[in-house]
Amino acid sequence: MPQLKLKFSSCDTRTALSNTSSRYVHPSIKHHLKHPLRQISKFTKKRVVDEDSSLIPLIKEVEAELDFVQLVNKPLPKPWVPLRELEEDQPYRIVAVREHTNQHGRRIILKIINAGSKCEVYLPQRFASCIDAGKIRHFNETCKNYVLVVTHKCPNWTDIKIVKA
Repeated sequence: MPQLKLKFSSCDTRTALSNTSSRYVHPSIKHHLKHPLRQISKFTKKRVVDEDSSLIPLIKEVEAELDFVQLVNKPLPKPWVPLRELEEDQPYRIVAVREHTNQHGRRIILKIINAGSKCEVYLPQRFASCIDAGKIRHFNETCKNYVLVVTHKCPNWTDIKIVKA
């Protein structure tokens, strides 16, 4: 490919830019008028960033930061479902039960199948005091035969029943 080398002094560059501002000049030509030591190719449609350019590390850093931000802002389904979001009088097969203790206290968590996918349901706090670890281990051995059925009494009160399937 034939390449054209342009050499301007700083005075010539200013003159060339002032003369071209009154009529349309392709952006790549304007770029090369501003940067006279770079080579111009007639057949190149887009400028390739030089490997030694100081913009490459900045571009990579911005891309990495965007990946992190996009991952954080990406909506993900929560692994648990509030009892009030379960449909009333529909059986949900119980897969497992476990207990979880944190700074708020001890909670009993049922793993159920909801719309074909597994999710967790936190039982109300009133059940944590009457269900001990031994009962949880025993229930895990036979829980495949049970389903959870919910009844919504009011917006803040949901009654649950565990029945054989």
